[in-house]
Amino acid sequence: MKYVFLAALVLVVLVAPFIVLPRVVVIKKIDCESQFGPCSDIVENAVESALGKNLRDARKTLKNSLSAHDKVSDFSVTFNLPDNLEVFVVERKAYAAVVSKGEQIYTLIDEDGEVVGTSQDTQLPIIVLEDEVSAADLSFAAAITNAIYNLYQTRFGRLTNDAIEFEIKDGIKAIFPREGDVEVLVGSLQLILAKVESEVPIHSVDLRYKNPVVK
Repeated sequence: MKYVFLAALVLVVLVAPFIVLPRVVVIKKIDCESQFGPCSDIVENAVESALGKNLRDARKTLKNSLSAHDKVSDFSVTFNLPDNLEVFVVERKAYAAVVSKGEQIYTLIDEDGEVVGTSQDTQLPIIVLEDEVSAADLSFAAAITNAIYNLYQTRFGRLTNDAIEFEIKDGIKAIFPREGDVEVLVGSLQLILAKVESEVPIHSVDLRYKNPVVK
């Protein structure tokens, strides 16, 4: 009987902290880091909502706020004695900005086409929408817009019902399909420009076809 009592006592001693601590420990400090360094201000604000709560409620608050946050794709929370939480966040990085024709508010999207926020101003490459799009359309449009920007510093592209259009160097219009392999399409454009531009002036390159149309 004595051994049973001792075993039960040991069990209580081992288990009690996991039951009691989450209810009595008040979180006074939260350190937030992302893959880019310190968390962005908007994520930091969401994290700070857990300050001053007990450990159990703080974890619950962080789970609810970060799981629903547009800018967060994943996160982890670690408790350190006596009253500190370490939060590591995988933040979505804005890749391009999308705006409907005639509108002033930009929707910021990552490379997967997921929305990460909105802004009234942006220095990102911009896609002007002239047609309804799906997440897959946005992902492709963002990728090709980003590639064209990196090559030719062209910040604006138009997404129509059957194409994505850019005006690149020397006023040449580059026309792409709404889906495909970004590397292949952009590589084809570079090859065509390198070969044809040195021979005759061109006004547009249409890559929606198996055999690109050069005018």
